[in-house]
Amino acid sequence: MKKIILAIAILSTIALWLYSNDWVVEKNLLDNNETSYTLNYLPHRGTPLFYPFAQIDKAFSIRVMLPCGDAQIEKELKAYYQNKMPKELNSALKSSCNLHNPTLSPMIDAFPLAFKSTSFYKKLEKDLNTKGYWIDKKIDFEKFTIDKNQKSYLFSADIWLKTIPFQELIESAKIVFPNLLEANLKTMFKKGLWNDKKSAVVVYPHDTNTNSIYIFFRNKLDEFMGLDISQVEKMNLGKIGLNLHFDKVETKAVEWIYDEKYYHIKIETKAWLKGKRYRRSEELLIDKNAKIKRGGFK
Repeated sequence: MKKIILAIAILSTIALWLYSNDWVVEKNLLDNNETSYTLNYLPHRGTPLFYPFAQIDKAFSIRVMLPCGDAQIEKELKAYYQNKMPKELNSALKSSCNLHNPTLSPMIDAFPLAFKSTSFYKKLEKDLNTKGYWIDKKIDFEKFTIDKNQKSYLFSADIWLKTIPFQELIESAKIVFPNLLEANLKTMFKKGLWNDKKSAVVVYPHDTNTNSIYIFFRNKLDEFMGLDISQVEKMNLGKIGLNLHFDKVETKAVEWIYDEKYYHIKIETKAWLKGKRYRRSEELLIDKNAKIKRGGFK
């Protein structure tokens, strides 16, 4: 009996490997000596998803190049366009379908939603969630075309997804906001403004203070920590006239600015007084020791 159970376990393991050996991790050394990771989707030419995760210890990118040998993705993309945009699909298929053909424009605009509708994306999102990662809501892609032959057609695109390591971030946020539920923290971070490397995010914990602004970032120990930057609102109001009694004030992070040394963020404040709107911004530079510098006036 034990031999039978062992044989079933071995066969199950082999079946799992054959079914899901789709991932290859690529490691790159950046100019600042940091390491970046890209998880490439290569159906039946890599390893199961759990194997690359043993090598990755930070946010990473995912690359999917269509057509990739996964017939189900193509089938579901076709179904999406046939159901949602039949006229646009028909026009595109009648054209040359090169990169500069205007008939592809509506197809390109809808591609992120089409890709998110696939079972591949939904399963990947679920699998990554169990590993403590979110997929960033923005899908980057290029070289979208439709490859046609006499019998059928395939969608072609170079797709890039970015991940966010939320579990580590949530644990850090629980220390800063012990009274907020985990579900509220997740929502807060999903709505936040992330930098390109997914190493920092600006959020607004409205349940604690209606005007509070925090930045969570990786510090010199490569751990997430939270820092209150709410004072930037007073800086901006000071440029308008701090002693004025405004009807409404709103402060938001509007832009991450590339900087090799600092977390460089632009914060904008809008203030309304008697129907007139005032707007001022301030740039903050934050280092990994949590020291804040002002980046200039705009």
